[in-house]
Amino acid sequence: MNFLSYSQIRVSLDRLHMIHQNDVKSDPIQFPKMFFDPKDQEIVALISALYAFGNVKMIFNSLKNILSFLDRTPHQKLMNLNNQEIESFPFITHRWIKPSDTRSFLRLISEILQKEGSLEKSFQKFYISSDETLESAMISWMNHLQAVLISMQG
Repeated sequence: MNFLSYSQIRVSLDRLHMIHQNDVKSDPIQFPKMFFDPKDQEIVALISALYAFGNVKMIFNSLKNILSFLDRTPHQKLMNLNNQEIESFPFITHRWIKPSDTRSFLRLISEILQKEGSLEKSFQKFYISSDETLESAMISWMNHLQAVLISMQG
């Protein structure tokens, strides 16, 4: 069996990067890459994934709108969420997601961050500390998020 050396792997990966680096321009993955703090990246990645449907222009407009609210430090912004500020921000409609839905979603993320520190820590409770598969852990985590959202409304 032939193993590639580190330099061979590096050359191969660099070549692939050069070929595909521009593909990101039309992909919402570019938004989390704008941040350096992993806590900011995970928030923006989740938001990007949830709004990644419809045409690219609409997706990008929606994400830019949300990111203009979250500013340069999404984690810090959501840890210290100001109710008046979020209510007055002009979020846009993304297909069937109304501005009020975006507000609820951001409040949910804020609640999770305040109680559990990060989205990663919140999810890990259902995956790492159990024998669950990734799929069942995701379902359990979504049920957890739903329960938190319901408790916030009541």
